Amino acid sequence: LKAAYDPMWGTGRDYLDRILKEFGVKVDVIHDQRDVLFGGITPEPVKEHLEELKSLVVDGKKDVGLSTDPDADRFGILNEKGVSELKRIAEEEFGMKNVKASKTLLTKILLKQEESRR
Repeated sequence: LKAAYDPMWGTGRDYLDRILKEFGVKVDVIHDQRDVLFGGITPEPVKEHLEELKSLVVDGKKDVGLSTDPDADRFGILNEKGVSELKRIAEEEFGMKNVKASKTLLTKILLKQEESRR
C-alpha cells in the first residue's frame, strides 16, 4: 500500500505516518514541520486545502491520501483518483447523511449508537 499524508503542520505529524510505516505502508508526507501560521491557511482537511495532497496522490500513483487538521481530531481521506472518500464511507458504512468531508466521525458514531440504545 502506498499512501500520502498531510498533517497540515499540526500535532498529527510523526504519529499517523509512523504508525502506517510500522504496518508496512509506504508513506510520503507533506507539511510535516511545525508552522504556527499553518502555511497561511485555515488548516482544515477540506477540498480547497487538499489540492497539494491530491496532486501527490494522483501524480505519485498512491493508493490513498490522508490528512489531519492541526489537533488531529478531523481528517480527510482521498482515494487513488484524489476524490474524497469520507462522505461515501460515512454514508455506506455508518448510514450517516449530509456528512461534510472533515467531520469527526467518531463523535457522530458514538452519539448515534447512544441514541439507538434509548
